[in-house]
Amino acid sequence: MSQMSRKRSKAAATSAIRMGDRDVDKVLNELDQWLRGERSGVLTWKVLEDFAGFSRQTLSKKSRIVQLYDKAKATQRNTERTPPKSPDERFARLSAEVEHLRRVIDRYDERFARVAYWCNAKGISLSDLIEPMPARHRDTERQRSKERGLNR
Repeated sequence: MSQMSRKRSKAAATSAIRMGDRDVDKVLNELDQWLRGERSGVLTWKVLEDFAGFSRQTLSKKSRIVQLYDKAKATQRNTERTPPKSPDERFARLSAEVEHLRRVIDRYDERFARVAYWCNAKGISLSDLIEPMPARHRDTERQRSKERGLNR
């Protein structure tokens, strides 16, 4: 194999996996958890690379990721220096978190409504979907859902 064809095959192998919308959402959700202080340790690009499975260069091409990363880093720097918060500040932070969680619940409610609609349209009853899966299929279906990004 010539050196040129080796370079092409290596380039093709490295560019085969592209960062899709689901990957971006996954990284944004992780950064959001860092922003809310749900992750311990120091946030670095290396930590994010290990989580996402993409290089820093690939991650930094997505402006939403860079913006949230910078915001999470700034928050992390500020929380390291600030004294314990007053009850009013804590209440405000918790109220904001409650609002965030309400929006998340609303998104899941909307998603469930779409599933219910399409089940009804296709003649599938929701009671059929709620039934437990046979044990032998449980792990394989969970893995397929993860691969498809359906467990967000």
